[in-house]
Amino acid sequence: NSAQFSEPSGITVDADGTLYVAEFGNDRVRKITPDGMVSTIAGSDEGFSDGPADIALFNGPFDVALDPLGNLYIVDALNHKIRKLDTSGQVSTVAGSTIGFEDGLGSNAQFHAPTSIFIDDDFNLFVTDLNNHRIRKITQE
Repeated sequence: NSAQFSEPSGITVDADGTLYVAEFGNDRVRKITPDGMVSTIAGSDEGFSDGPADIALFNGPFDVALDPLGNLYIVDALNHKIRKLDTSGQVSTVAGSTIGFEDGLGSNAQFHAPTSIFIDDDFNLFVTDLNNHRIRKITQE
């Protein structure tokens, strides 16, 4: 009841009923347990930095999705990147570099304000790339 959010924009749920929320306005990813406990699981301020979840930086996380292994993928809209919070608590960049449009591997790819994400059973990521007017597919090895 006492938790506050600023522009929550994307949500997903795991098999246990825990909700994961992209909080656009506070540049964080939050978790809500089935008993209603809210905590920040990634992000600390506006910016860009990979690394441990508690010091990783985001700029406008817009959506989240879980893969079957429990890794959380985050659409970092204003950094124009797709990020991953793995089960060990590390944030890394899966795809994206600077603003633009370019297909390619990892940091060679460019997005312009990605907004939504979906993960299929084969671990393919599908991303809406808002300002490029595209649906993008990211395959993983």
